[in-house]
Amino acid sequence: MAEKPKLTKSEKLKEMHKEFKTGIGALAKAKLITKEEKAAKIAEYDQAFKDLIKEEKAKEKAKAKKAKK
Repeated sequence: MAEKPKLTKSEKLKEMHKEFKTGIGALAKAKLITKEEKAAKIAEYDQAFKDLIKEEKAKEKAKAKKAKK
């Protein structure tokens, strides 16, 4: 079997972001939190995940550029 390519940190963060949304959705579906709480949690952490991903991509790009020299 072929090995999966190693994920970058930004790709791992994207996966974590998807899993977070899925988990919050599951809590709402199980009625452990309300739809309003679900929306609030997603809104609260959505931008934080996006910012982390953006930062990490910039670091990866800088590292790749440095390695190219």
